[in-house]
Amino acid sequence: SWFVLLISFLRQLYMKVVVKLLQSTNEKKKHIVDPTQPTTIISLRHNSNKREKVEFNTNHTTEDLYRYCRIELLQETTNFELLAGFPPKTIISTATTTLQEAELINSTVNVRIIFDSKN
Repeated sequence: SWFVLLISFLRQLYMKVVVKLLQSTNEKKKHIVDPTQPTTIISLRHNSNKREKVEFNTNHTTEDLYRYCRIELLQETTNFELLAGFPPKTIISTATTTLQEAELINSTVNVRIIFDSKN
């Protein structure tokens, strides 16, 4: 019936608004996946060869990927870069390049710690 369709539409609209509000709160925002949008799993490989599979929306940006690693993996204390492909190439962090555009859908990404040359 039209009422069920209306409720479904309002629920989807509500989820989109909530996701947008949460994503715009601040730089230290929690990683949020919108279940109404297409998703992908990215396997993050740490320096210790430990792997973590993380779900992202395909329209998340490379900046979102860097933010996830900085906040949730490395506790913001370390300089690092992300590499993918073969041969591995550095992933550039931008607010406009989506994971899909960067060809990172269902990929493995290496998290490489950059050590200070003074140490």
